[in-house]
Amino acid sequence: MPLDERIADALRAADAETSWRDVSNSLRALDLDGEDLTLRPFYFAFSYTLLERTSPRRDRVGGPFGSWSAGEGWRFPPEVSTIEDVDVQAGMDAFAEIDSPVVKARVGDLLFERRAGSRPDLFARGASDALLALVDRDEWADIERTRLLSRALELAQAVGDPERAETAIARILAFAEYELDNPESKPGVCMRPLRSLVDLTPDDRPGNLDQLLVRAAERFGADPNLMDNIVELRVRLLDEEGRKQLRQEQVARWREEATKGDGLLRAFRLEKALEIARTFGLNTEADELRKELGDFDLKQLDLKEISAEVEMPKEEVECFFSNFRDAASWQDALRFLAAQPPPGGSPADLEAHVEELMTEAPLQFLFTKAIIGPESAGAIFRADSPEKQKRAAMSEQRAYAASVWAIFAADGLSLIADTFSRPSHDELTEFFTSELVDIDAAERMARALELYWDGEPDESAHILVPRIEQVIRGLARRVGIPVYREPRGQEPGGVETLGTLLRAIGPAFADAGLHAYLIVLLTDPLGLNLRNKIAHGLDGKVQKPATALLLQAACVLGSIQLGAPDEPAQPPPGAEALKEPESSDEDNQAPEAD
Repeated sequence: MPLDERIADALRAADAETSWRDVSNSLRALDLDGEDLTLRPFYFAFSYTLLERTSPRRDRVGGPFGSWSAGEGWRFPPEVSTIEDVDVQAGMDAFAEIDSPVVKARVGDLLFERRAGSRPDLFARGASDALLALVDRDEWADIERTRLLSRALELAQAVGDPERAETAIARILAFAEYELDNPESKPGVCMRPLRSLVDLTPDDRPGNLDQLLVRAAERFGADPNLMDNIVELRVRLLDEEGRKQLRQEQVARWREEATKGDGLLRAFRLEKALEIARTFGLNTEADELRKELGDFDLKQLDLKEISAEVEMPKEEVECFFSNFRDAASWQDALRFLAAQPPPGGSPADLEAHVEELMTEAPLQFLFTKAIIGPESAGAIFRADSPEKQKRAAMSEQRAYAASVWAIFAADGLSLIADTFSRPSHDELTEFFTSELVDIDAAERMARALELYWDGEPDESAHILVPRIEQVIRGLARRVGIPVYREPRGQEPGGVETLGTLLRAIGPAFADAGLHAYLIVLLTDPLGLNLRNKIAHGLDGKVQKPATALLLQAACVLGSIQLGAPDEPAQPPPGAEALKEPESSDEDNQAPEAD
């Protein structure tokens, strides 16, 4: 069916445009109200975004053509699979009638993806030829021409046309060689088509492909990030020994780059080298890099301290502290301290708070956040995805709430000492003794509180930490969680880490917020992590606020009571009683002796 002459003229005129977007805009200008249904299929056709084979978005949309724009419940243009039959027929008419590379390249490509007609392969072949014709047009942007080359090869392969595939490969090689010789060429312009050749099967790859990649490395290898991209392509062409050597050179290059940067940049580049060495089994290089990062002077990072002020109503603060002064006894005052809600609240409340922050202040979550540990310049956690950003923020917000609460806990403990006569050591031991805390652990907790009141928070904390761990291990044992690891092969067994046990005993806590807080307080590397920092000697002297949190945790653990076994469920009124099967004489016989 012949095209409307007005549409045919518009498509012929579109051949003079220099990008798909310009073609779309020129057609759109003919029908600003979008009411011309005869123009619609072609306005749609040139509004799609051509996605490369390596694009993650292609997997999401299920094909090479993505929408130009989308909103809630809509997308423009529509999915290729939903193009109406009348529009498909209009495309077929245009492909047959309009002798234009621009039209045949895009319309033919879409018709093939739609599997239109009885021979959709003919649309793919015509589109492949047209795409290569467009590559000859220097007025098209270089980066767009690389996409045309890759798509021409892909279409030829899709319909099993070896001649067209060979033609496309030859054009890609010529294009890449020209760009490698062009002093003004940008890296992406020659690397994109070379990547499409690497994606071929070993039998189809041109013999000089690795030589071209070596030339690209010589041309662009001064930038280690670009060099990494080239390495990722080359390793697919080499044998095992060649791949190992290439990875060693990659590690060495990042270590060399580390010597050129300031403190923070040097640490980042050493981390990059370590990641490559660890990923690809270069154990010697990985050990050397770990030592170098461990010996790194953290002062060289030139990190800046960020502080914030929190204002609280004076009346509320005084009301809180009056609970310590007005308590009937020092025991009641300590019980009041233990009864305070966990900093950060319930996991659900904290998660809602973090999600609100991510919505209202998204900028701070857009960039990768590297969290550095106390013993190395290397990051212990890199928040480089929304999930990881949320994970880090959950720990940070709870740790921040705990840090604020620590000031009040410390002042509350001091008020108890100032308000009441100091209890004897035996009285304190009796206070801490409970179902979970035996008398030996309670005696040490009592001594820790005395040291705190004597102005020795560091000594107090070092006594407290192993006793708190002892109680948690006992709790795990009571609820049936294994506290040791059996031997594995040549490796001997040993105790499970406290972090592992703490996470495992979550169901034993009636308050999920308390459980989450204890993890952040004691073992979470992204939180306060006091048990690990103190036990491993990772911090200097422990100050009063941190020790106050540990003392409160000891009081909390001492107040936990394990519930009695559940009573058998009682049937509700009107429940039908099941009849017990009558026992037979055989059932009542005693078993025969062995």
